[in-house]
Amino acid sequence: MIRPLHFYGVDGKVTTIYWLNMKSMGPQWNYAQAFVPGPSVKYLAFGVRWSPLSRTALDDITAHEGPCPPPKSCGFESDECGWEPLPGSLYHWERKRATEAGLEADRTRGLASGHVFAVDLSKQYPRQTTSAVVVSPRYESKEALCLRL
Repeated sequence: MIRPLHFYGVDGKVTTIYWLNMKSMGPQWNYAQAFVPGPSVKYLAFGVRWSPLSRTALDDITAHEGPCPPPKSCGFESDECGWEPLPGSLYHWERKRATEAGLEADRTRGLASGHVFAVDLSKQYPRQTTSAVVVSPRYESKEALCLRL
């Protein structure tokens, strides 16, 4: 079982997850940045769960006021951009035309023929999970990444 690393904010009694990692990141340092909206968050926290042979370390944590820079994006027009379903998922994400996914248009181009990455959760699997997880490609960057949810 994969044990995620969570990054979350706490505002009094409300906890909000802003980022989580579901993949092994390897033995090297990896950079990430998450956007935390609004001034109400009082504490920021990282959490992990125990897992055999798993180690997690944090370093060079920086917080600054203001929005994250514009994100690198994938409009799914030509391919899946490296996004993959989590192994063992019963439901599968697929690149489809907006109309095939039940939408009038895609967000990127505003066209019915534009592509999206979608999952159909209408099929029921008795006594099984009803979640569908997709994982991003590994980001190798010298710069921090801004992850927006």
